[in-house]
Amino acid sequence: MSQKHRYSQHLDNNHSEDDFDLDSYLEEKGGTASKNEEYSSQEEPKNNTLLNGFLLAIALIASVYWSYDVTTSNNWFGIFGSDEAALISDVPRVAPTAPLPPLPPSETATFNFASNSDLGSVTDYLQNLDQRGLLNDRLLNAFEARQIYQERVPIEYLEALNEAGYLSEFSFVEINEFYKNQIPMEYLDVLNTEGYLNHFSFVSVVELYKNDVSLDYLKQLEEGGYLFDLSFVYITEYYKNGVTTEFLDDLKSKELYDNLSFIDVVELYKAQEN
Repeated sequence: MSQKHRYSQHLDNNHSEDDFDLDSYLEEKGGTASKNEEYSSQEEPKNNTLLNGFLLAIALIASVYWSYDVTTSNNWFGIFGSDEAALISDVPRVAPTAPLPPLPPSETATFNFASNSDLGSVTDYLQNLDQRGLLNDRLLNAFEARQIYQERVPIEYLEALNEAGYLSEFSFVEINEFYKNQIPMEYLDVLNTEGYLNHFSFVSVVELYKNDVSLDYLKQLEEGGYLFDLSFVYITEYYKNGVTTEFLDDLKSKELYDNLSFIDVVELYKAQEN
């Protein structure tokens, strides 16, 4: 059966096969299909745009959610309220800490950071270290000495470290950072005497010194059972804002301490003092 005759069977009785124009019929169907495709292609971008916008909004909300750490219950106090919010109001006021005395002087070796000795070339530097008995596997090997030379650390500083007993204990990274931040030998000695030097990383030592955290405050935190559980960020922020161990004890007694960041603790302490 021909294609034209097959289509003619769909015509009603008022039309004859001779009146049916196959070309016009196919052209009409093709035009309809093109319009449908065009409509679909116009609708799809709109749908994709709406979907992409929705997904972007979710992503932005999620990023804000995590950046402000709203997963902990304490951060929802101001939004929904909580029984824990009432507990915070029960924390008794604590008098701010009095200014703490500076670190006591040390009897060990010292170094004047204002001195500016000529290091010479790297080979001169290594030769000088060798002549002073500092270039060996126990104190400094050649690789370590070259890294220290790159930071322009005077040999006199290395001698002071060795006299204090630290040169064999410190890596070249620690030596470079302590020199760069001008950490006094006395400060290292005090931390070492109290057993803190082995506990803190060199980054912590530098930050504690730069923020003038006193030995007395470190002892207070240690006696309260907090020192070795806190990073230098917590310690320095608590010290700068006068947060007392008594206040930390009160938070712990309310079962809030473990759920609070250092920012929360500082803000709560300031709120109690105002």
